[in-house]
Amino acid sequence: MKKNIVLILSIILLQSCYFGAGLIEEELPGSFMLFANNSIEELSIINNSNNKSIYNIVVDEAVFAVGFNKEYIIAKSYSVNKNLILYHIIEVEKELNQINLNLSFQDYKLKRESLKLPYDLNFTLVYHEIAKN
Repeated sequence: MKKNIVLILSIILLQSCYFGAGLIEEELPGSFMLFANNSIEELSIINNSNNKSIYNIVVDEAVFAVGFNKEYIIAKSYSVNKNLILYHIIEVEKELNQINLNLSFQDYKLKRESLKLPYDLNFTLVYHEIAKN
């Protein structure tokens, strides 16, 4: 009887150690992925370029809109205090230190033009939006 109680308690306690799949796990081009573990507010873009078990956070939490084709990933996220919307352009084949992060809307438009991003590359995955700039 004691063994059964210990076994049941162990199963209940160890169950909380299992993380399982994230809330959102969306494959993006290249080695990029859209990932949120527990809530949409944790949504970020991660990269797994070298090792299957190590991921680098490319765009930190609060991503709420993403669009992509095979060459580019565009994203919108909130600033830390959630009063600004930041724009990001990821060139899939470029090194991580060469991507364009945390752009204002004006800088984003200029960078889009200079990179000649296609007009049909839009934010196709939109999770939620609360701030305006």
